[in-house]
Amino acid sequence: MTIGIVVRRSCGHDDGKRLCTTSRLVRVRGKLSSKVNLAAKYLFIYSAVLMLSSCTTEQLPIGAHLIVSPSEHTIKIIENRDANDRCMLNPDYYVDFPVVITLLDVNESPIGDHDVSVYLDFAANTFSGYGLLALYKDANGNGVVDGDEELVSGREDNIAVVSTHSLYGSETLLLRVNLSCSFKGSITAIANGVVGKASILVVTEGVIDEPDPEVET
Repeated sequence: MTIGIVVRRSCGHDDGKRLCTTSRLVRVRGKLSSKVNLAAKYLFIYSAVLMLSSCTTEQLPIGAHLIVSPSEHTIKIIENRDANDRCMLNPDYYVDFPVVITLLDVNESPIGDHDVSVYLDFAANTFSGYGLLALYKDANGNGVVDGDEELVSGREDNIAVVSTHSLYGSETLLLRVNLSCSFKGSITAIANGVVGKASILVVTEGVIDEPDPEVET
């Protein structure tokens, strides 16, 4: 490695006086020593590892699993049908009940502070028709739906994301099920590829037929 010093001198005139300035430049030519080069290499690798670790999400341990409870929920209803034998939808006829999502490790110990995405089929944000299912976050913990401000599955909503409790590894949501017509739906929870699922079944056990409209002659 060669180190050289270059001296530069420049002159000019100011009000008839000749002024000169001198500057010194240091030039380094050649390769750094092997020790310095090796240290620079390790510094680069360490910086790259830090960048990658900051971009990756926390991984779940092997054997982690999600439980959605109740895993099955069946409701029996009486359907109202019109003169054409079609089920009549009543948006104000529904039931709300809690759904608990729990994230556990292979030893059944809770995993807290982890995000879980919650999907509903036949909800307004996943189904093109009328949403027969709706998901609510119990914001104040009173166990009931207080209004649309707690709705997390509306037409304009993204898929709901909840964080498991730091100690219990669980989160409770409120599920609203329309009881006008029979159908089968499901709720799916996903966390880093770990999936938990529950089914909702609305079964018709009787039918009330609307009378044919009277025709005036």
